[in-house]
Amino acid sequence: MTRPVRALVASLALALTATAAAVAPAHADDTIVFGPPGSIGLPGLECQASEAGQTFWELNGQETHAVLTDFTAINVAPGTTTTRTTTLTRVNTVNKTVTNTTGGSVSSTVGFKLFVSASASVSATYNHAVSTSVTTTDTEQQAVTWNFNAPGFYGLYRGTIRSDWAVGSSTCVRQSSGQYLWHGDNYAVTVFTDPEEGSVLCTGAAPTLPDFMVLDPKILARKQLGNC
Repeated sequence: MTRPVRALVASLALALTATAAAVAPAHADDTIVFGPPGSIGLPGLECQASEAGQTFWELNGQETHAVLTDFTAINVAPGTTTTRTTTLTRVNTVNKTVTNTTGGSVSSTVGFKLFVSASASVSATYNHAVSTSVTTTDTEQQAVTWNFNAPGFYGLYRGTIRSDWAVGSSTCVRQSSGQYLWHGDNYAVTVFTDPEEGSVLCTGAAPTLPDFMVLDPKILARKQLGNC
């Protein structure tokens, strides 16, 4: 190979290397990217020195359902109307949490990254804005005035949609022996949508769908009233 040809080949190789580096996605420590099931390295298995410090994530399971947090029943007798100022009765609460396998504290950085990933997925799937600024639905209860312009058996409710995530991670760690092994951890993540308030009227038979399959708080409130 002549010197000019060798120089051309070398320059092309350098250009291709630079292009590949620019196109290849960099490993970002402030981003969590979930792979398909089975995509993370299995804990205890050997990994490569080039993978040291890299963490891969996997969504192992998700359960989403509505939760009734506050509820009060109001009966308006036939032939009457009423205005009622009432404070709903606390029924349940949902806390925004992130715990790891041992149940210990999770760094705010990891917690934030997991919440961002969970929020994006829940919003895309269920078209709800996930609450990331509120840590619990057990907020201060305030009296609300309701005007009932027709007789009936009403339910006043406050509720949210809860999502529980099972998340796995696997990090390539250098052992004291010099060997590189995958180290795994599991996280339990709970997020909830911004709470909604409303009223339901008791008419006919109550919904029979099991609570864990309900994705609308007002359906749980209607179930609470029973058959009418």
